Amino acid sequence: MQASAKFRDTLASKGLVEAMAAHSPLSAMLAAEAGFDAIWASGFELSALYGVPDVSIVSMTQHLDMTRAMAERSGLPVVADIDTGFGNAINVLYVVEQYERAGVAAIVMEDKSFPKVTSLIAGGRQEMVRVEEFQGKIEAARAARKNKN
Repeated sequence: MQASAKFRDTLASKGLVEAMAAHSPLSAMLAAEAGFDAIWASGFELSALYGVPDVSIVSMTQHLDMTRAMAERSGLPVVADIDTGFGNAINVLYVVEQYERAGVAAIVMEDKSFPKVTSLIAGGRQEMVRVEEFQGKIEAARAARKNKN
């Protein structure tokens, strides 16, 4: 069963998916062993793993590689926190295609400007993109996906 279908089935049957934030294949495997339903491939967690602030320093490739490994090693559906989509709608087209190919069950994308500044930084800039720009990113994500789950 595809990860996206498994995620959707769990959500439909339980009404709630218990996901653990992970930053590595090992932490994802521990989440599976502990009985979690899914993995949250957190941008914050990966930034912490690399010892950098959560301000779009971790590249899409670094995040994708770690997310792919978490999906492969844990056997659980992975929800990828792709921050702002690593750029504009054109970037999102590519990002969604790559994450879907990596076996990710779902993505979560923020409506902040790029580069993102985590809301945990005191006084950090929290700029939202225009509605039209974010709508374009959502439309790009929907157009890029092959699996309709």
